[in-house]
Amino acid sequence: MTRRTFAQTVLAALPASRLGAAPSWEQQPPEEWSDEHLDELLVDSPWAKSANVLFTGGSGGGGSFPGSGGGRGRTGIPGGGWPGRFAFDADEAPVVRWESALPIRHALAARRNEPALTEHDPSHYEVVLTGLPFGAAPMAERPQRILAGCALARKGRAQIRPERLEILPRPGAPGVRFLFPRDKQVDLEDRSVEFLLSLDDYQVTRKFKLKEMVYRGRLEL
Repeated sequence: MTRRTFAQTVLAALPASRLGAAPSWEQQPPEEWSDEHLDELLVDSPWAKSANVLFTGGSGGGGSFPGSGGGRGRTGIPGGGWPGRFAFDADEAPVVRWESALPIRHALAARRNEPALTEHDPSHYEVVLTGLPFGAAPMAERPQRILAGCALARKGRAQIRPERLEILPRPGAPGVRFLFPRDKQVDLEDRSVEFLLSLDDYQVTRKFKLKEMVYRGRLEL
């Protein structure tokens, strides 16, 4: 048996998950997605990821992003004004989700038992931050300051600032929808894009790899 034939035999015997098989949402049409598929898409997928929340002890300033010094030291639920990362239970962690991306729109429609795709503004990227258990009321009271502290960052290119936001009333911790103009286009050559939100005493970040956000041959954001 040649090396090539041996390698082909070994590969054929491996499960699809070990071979980098297409994810479930690529293999099946949206109408066949299970509840598990929907949960994965909406919480832990290329378009939806747990947010990193860093307590800065007031160094955020509301409109600029704090330096790396705020992240040194202890981790966990902050107390006593020291910097550190917030710790959340897995089912309560804040999530950053691209709700204008086609697979997410399909998943939201299925979750709501709606026959049609969820509506969206085609001129904007819609990025939703959910599950943030603090600062919701101040967010609603000072939208312009929140907008000034939010951006999509790409290496070597200008940040994209949101043009408006919407507070989403939800039980427990409400969400916030940020609308970023699509005329400042994000493309695969950017390789990654990072959501940034800096407020008075905490910072929320989440980086996304763009090559993972391709759905049926097209970058979906």
